[in-house]
Amino acid sequence: MKKLTSKSIKNWLQTLLETWRIANNSNVWAHCASVGFFGFLSIFPVMAVFVLLYGLAFSPAEMQEQIALLSQFIPDTVYEVLNSRLSELVSTTTSALTFSLLISSLLALYAGSKGIKSLIILINLAFHITQERSFVQSTIRAVGLTFAAVVVLIIAVSSIAIIPLGAAYFPFPQIAKTIALWSRWPILTGIIFLSFLGLYRLAPNRDAVALKKLMPGAALATVLWIILSILFSIYVQNFNNYSAEFGALSAAVVIMLWLYYSAFIVALGAIFNSEAIDNAKPYAFRVY
Repeated sequence: MKKLTSKSIKNWLQTLLETWRIANNSNVWAHCASVGFFGFLSIFPVMAVFVLLYGLAFSPAEMQEQIALLSQFIPDTVYEVLNSRLSELVSTTTSALTFSLLISSLLALYAGSKGIKSLIILINLAFHITQERSFVQSTIRAVGLTFAAVVVLIIAVSSIAIIPLGAAYFPFPQIAKTIALWSRWPILTGIIFLSFLGLYRLAPNRDAVALKKLMPGAALATVLWIILSILFSIYVQNFNNYSAEFGALSAAVVIMLWLYYSAFIVALGAIFNSEAIDNAKPYAFRVY
């Protein structure tokens, strides 16, 4: 393990400043807007697949109770819209995986992959890679990553829902139950970190890079995304009244803004990785 010295700390800070400079002097913000728009259109098809798969293991009542835990991580306006649609889907879901439902899920995954496609383009841009995959390859990659996102969401919801149930069911000492309940948040943070790490490994159209070289950007994105979610939620709830400005469209605006800034954080992590990789060459940021 390399020893952390004042010189290495200075190098990391310089890399961070260079990352910020590149991100603000490039076409990243425009591509983030694309991710925000197509990500918004992709949310509801992805939610349908999530409810279908999650409904195979849990009853509608259990699903609604567990999904309510997500309200702690996203702005209230966003949660209200998502919860309304989730409630509709939960009330009509089935516990059996039929052929027609399987086809519907595949179609929903394809429809929901538009947001991931935009995100892949953004990450390729951040790694200064020209998108060269064929339509079929890019579609398969996007659908696969969309399905992976659904699976990760299921794991995340399950982790923050099942741990309290286990703590209440088993006769553990109170201190053990308290530790178990608090452990949900480090576990969730770890899931977010692994999600960014997987995204930076699988999305770029390039030869596989060692995971350890992608960890700095994934760690940066994880910390920034958690901070963003907390601060943006506080801002929306206390310092801005989008409903007065946008009326019925306020929820859609908040969701797209949240996705927009989240996409910028994903790009920052990717640029940071590109700058920090040992054999990375200096480059001028391309505008596609």
